[in-house]
Amino acid sequence: MPISPDRLQSSLSSKLAPVYLVAGDEPLLIQEAADAIRRAAREQGCDEREVLHAEAGFDWGALASAGASMSLFSQKRLIELHLPAAGAGREGSAAIREYCEHCPEDTVLLIRAGEMDRRARETSWVKAIEKVGEFVYGWGVAPQQLPEWVMQRMQSAGLAAASLDIAALIAQRNEGNLLACAQEVEKLVLLTGTGADGELSPEMIKAAINDGARFGSFDLVDKLLAGDRGGALRSLYRLREEGEDPLAILGALGWSLRCLARLASAGDRVPDKLFSELKLFGDRRTKYQRAANRLGSARAESAVRQMAVVDAATKGGRSARGREPWNELLELVLIMMPPRRRTA
Repeated sequence: MPISPDRLQSSLSSKLAPVYLVAGDEPLLIQEAADAIRRAAREQGCDEREVLHAEAGFDWGALASAGASMSLFSQKRLIELHLPAAGAGREGSAAIREYCEHCPEDTVLLIRAGEMDRRARETSWVKAIEKVGEFVYGWGVAPQQLPEWVMQRMQSAGLAAASLDIAALIAQRNEGNLLACAQEVEKLVLLTGTGADGELSPEMIKAAINDGARFGSFDLVDKLLAGDRGGALRSLYRLREEGEDPLAILGALGWSLRCLARLASAGDRVPDKLFSELKLFGDRRTKYQRAANRLGSARAESAVRQMAVVDAATKGGRSARGREPWNELLELVLIMMPPRRRTA
């Protein structure tokens, strides 16, 4: 049975397992679990790190070779294996089972994967890992459990006045987005100065939330990638209400839009090399691929052209057609949204 990320830390305090599989429904929990394993590996002498990306055409013999090779610079090593959204496949499953049967000494293998259904979690290669190591799975947090999750995070960050009321407010303002909630807590630490003497009152924290909270451009990007029309529009309007600079929002959107345009122009068969070039792996690869397929090359090109219109409007006060920057930014968001379904 897989363990949850919050149970991982206690096992890391003792001797490291030879193999870890980190997967899940929630990217933030996967990332933090992998970070914790890397940190523990460094603390226990793994000064050398090798990363393998198991994309299409990957030579699975590289996993055995990496385990068998001698370290040149340290006695202990960390090998990271990043699996694609489709999983290990038949050849990969055999290679991982073989590795687990002959785990090399002084080497830790960290395997990162994305979402896995029940059938995938019970495959032979996963069972082989559980026999010699740890399987960590980051399940998503249910909406009713999110305030408690946020409160625990606030307490861990040293916010003495953490309460369920405040945590529920953070969860509500960020529409259940774990990454947004985590960043909100980090901002509270900076804004309220938890290192100061005395406890922080709930009123101080609420004031900090009202002064410093932002849905943020990253939230708008998430909604655009998901095709969430209503969520994207609410996020955009909230950014405007809070006085964000349209040019800063455009800057945050720019990289994602250009990635989508390149993926959309590649058609149905996007080469793995392009995903590697764009640094899109695991869940992010799947998310961007779906968004690019939904957007299509024609609308993707239109969105890139609209970016230039927004840029000109922010610098000149109005666009060539006389619109304000926010109106042109709204046009950009609408271009990226799936069309409304007509009802009979």
